[in-house]
Amino acid sequence: MIKVKELLDAQNSQNISVALVKLDGINKKNKNKKSDMFYFILEGRGIFNVEGKEYHVKKNCLIVVPKNTIYFDKGKMKMLSFCSPRFDPNSVEYLD
Repeated sequence: MIKVKELLDAQNSQNISVALVKLDGINKKNKNKKSDMFYFILEGRGIFNVEGKEYHVKKNCLIVVPKNTIYFDKGKMKMLSFCSPRFDPNSVEYLD
């Protein structure tokens, strides 16, 4: 299960988006064709699989996922997600 709460709306910024993400389980393998993604772990632990390489993360870790990079994440985590340019759900391609 994944829950996302946008913290910076489009009226305030066209260049970046910020969201609070709560993950409990597995986020589907995907790639963002438009935005670089940054995840800062606030709570919990998990794994990011970026281009087949696993990164074990916990509180205060930062993961950077460049645009057009295949990744997925799993675990139980609360994260801040930053996207530049602004997140657009139409630019996300889900794989598998």
